[in-house]
Amino acid sequence: MRLRGDDHRAMHDAFRWHLPSRYNMAVDLIDRVAAATPDAIGLVHETEAGDVTRYSFARLRSLAARTANVFSALGAARGDRIASLLNQSPEALLVHLGCWRVGSVSVPVSISVDAETLAARLAASGARIVVTDLARYPRLAEIRDRLPEPIRVLLIDGRESDAAAFHALLANASESHTAAATGPDDLAFLSFTSGSTGPSKGVAFGHRMLPGHLPGFAFAYERFGQAGDLCWTPADWAGGGGLSMSLMPCLWFGKPAVAFRSEAAFDPERAFATMLRHGVRNLFAMPTTINLLRQGKLPPGLRLRSFISAGEAVGAELAEWSRAAFGIHLNAVYGQSEANFLLAHVPAFMPERPGSMGLPVPGCEIGVIDAHGAPLPDGATGQLALKRPHPVMMLGYWNDRAGTRARYAGDMLLTGDLVTRDGEGYYWYRGRPEDLIQTVAGTVAPFAIEEAFTRSPSVAVAAAIGVPVGAEDQRIKVFLQPSTGVGIGAVEAAEIENAARARLAVEHWPQAIEVVDVLPLTSTGKVARRVLRERERATRRRSGTERGADREAIEP
Repeated sequence: MRLRGDDHRAMHDAFRWHLPSRYNMAVDLIDRVAAATPDAIGLVHETEAGDVTRYSFARLRSLAARTANVFSALGAARGDRIASLLNQSPEALLVHLGCWRVGSVSVPVSISVDAETLAARLAASGARIVVTDLARYPRLAEIRDRLPEPIRVLLIDGRESDAAAFHALLANASESHTAAATGPDDLAFLSFTSGSTGPSKGVAFGHRMLPGHLPGFAFAYERFGQAGDLCWTPADWAGGGGLSMSLMPCLWFGKPAVAFRSEAAFDPERAFATMLRHGVRNLFAMPTTINLLRQGKLPPGLRLRSFISAGEAVGAELAEWSRAAFGIHLNAVYGQSEANFLLAHVPAFMPERPGSMGLPVPGCEIGVIDAHGAPLPDGATGQLALKRPHPVMMLGYWNDRAGTRARYAGDMLLTGDLVTRDGEGYYWYRGRPEDLIQTVAGTVAPFAIEEAFTRSPSVAVAAAIGVPVGAEDQRIKVFLQPSTGVGIGAVEAAEIENAARARLAVEHWPQAIEVVDVLPLTSTGKVARRVLRERERATRRRSGTERGADREAIEP
């Protein structure tokens, strides 16, 4: 996957899709590279204690074959679902590879989910095997008897009376295995949406999802695959960001990826130490995480070559910090669970337009459409849509044909996000309909408000929502999570607000501010504004007054 041309237009115009009739992700991801460069390092695993193990592609291929044979011996067949509840680790990768070799379906579950959510996802997927560790085993044991079907549990770091030792099974399995003859559209992967805008949904993907990600990956990481490239992300590998915007494409290009994600709260100092220790050159992080990184002390010696972010809009503040800290652009990427790597703002290949979503990545045909599916002209606000067929697209929602049909208007996959396109072809995010704030002055998107507040070094993360004040109107409320070691009282909040107001139009000024210890996040690291709205509604119901939601707020 090499992009031809020196700029976005040339790369986009020259790109063509070529998918084989037979395709297996595990073979293309590991076996192909192992055959060419068996001793090349594919994975660098760092434990919480700081121990480091390096895995060559040849070793990964051998372990993947053993994993496939273990799954087959446990009765896994083509189409069966196998779940993992694991932090970043070699085993988390092996579950995927073993599944795909057998023709089964991998179901990664975020380590941040609670027991009830875990039960719901295992029940919905119908997984019969779950691979986990001792740290998360109690959560699984709590809900095991409530699942509609019995499950086999494999532990990667110990043994329980009702769970088998994963590595003991691997040791006794053969490293000889012939991968299933799957096609691009055969089911391979079942993910769950983060729940940032509503109840989580299962999203089914075929083996084609890997090649579907490659052009966007190569583009956003500024011609990924160069000598010395090495990826790391602090994101959960169960999400599309950590898995398909970092780990998988990195391995496809034959480059190593670091497997480390602390069990403790995100620590910017540990993150920088990880990058420095392993020579990380290519970083992916959510804006929420980048805001936390900004609080850390940057050590000398970091040599990042490319840096991307997704999940939330990337504003001028974060872009400026990246240039000052690393001397490189922070490239903004747009994607979602249903279809990833659709747009990218990469100043190396296009004129810089700070705050924009960028241009369509090579291989994507993007448009802005109205509620009836008709294309809209430049400058009009409408829904962002991707034209099918495209290999990065989901096969559909799991066991939800009606929901799948509702996501399409003719040949266009609807993202649900409102955008505008300017005369140069750049896209600008306007927000999710459910996140937009309907004030008496008009519709307000939360991003600009939040960015104005996070410019303060005292604020790690900000979230703006609309609080109803009548049948149709809302007022703006902002939640602030202080930077580590910083206290924000009434005086400090007033100073922060005054500085933010100087950057905002009057109609964007908040009517209430609340300081919280920690803002709720989705499993993929986005601010869960939906949770904040639900909290406000619950507070209002308890108080029985229109102003009940602001009793804990610091009002201007």
